[in-house]
Amino acid sequence: MNTVRLRLWVDPTSGDAYGTYPGDYGLNYTLPLAQELSAKGYTIYLDFHFSNYWADPSKQAIPPSWPTELVPLTETLRAYVSGTLEKFWEGGVRLGIVSLGNEIRHGLLWPTGVSTATSKLSREKRGLGLMSTFIVCRRRHTARQCSGAELHTAGDVVGGGETGR
Repeated sequence: MNTVRLRLWVDPTSGDAYGTYPGDYGLNYTLPLAQELSAKGYTIYLDFHFSNYWADPSKQAIPPSWPTELVPLTETLRAYVSGTLEKFWEGGVRLGIVSLGNEIRHGLLWPTGVSTATSKLSREKRGLGLMSTFIVCRRRHTARQCSGAELHTAGDVVGGGETGR
């Protein structure tokens, strides 16, 4: 084993639409763990959940402290990803892979970014706004920060497998 996948939740202590949870997997937990594992020679795979708890095909809750309108949400997402990648860089952690979202088969950051078969036009508009955030962050940060970025779709949505790169 040479790679460790670490999940990152936005603010696990404040909870989300599904409840409140222990403080694990926030930045204050995940960054020191990544530093420790990186120092031992492991490649770090950072999995952004963009939620205060598990994000999966049945739930992709917007953190309650984030806006729900598309433009401010996109700006918040961009600042969060950029700021987080900078903190890992400044903390001496060179990421091997960054997963932008976890199991996002039906979109992310619900309800704003929900994606359903019946919402193609609105899904595309939301998707373009959210995806542009990922593209900007990847260009600005992952070129120096990590060797790869992915969208974790949890289904046969991208690339014919569970994860699209």
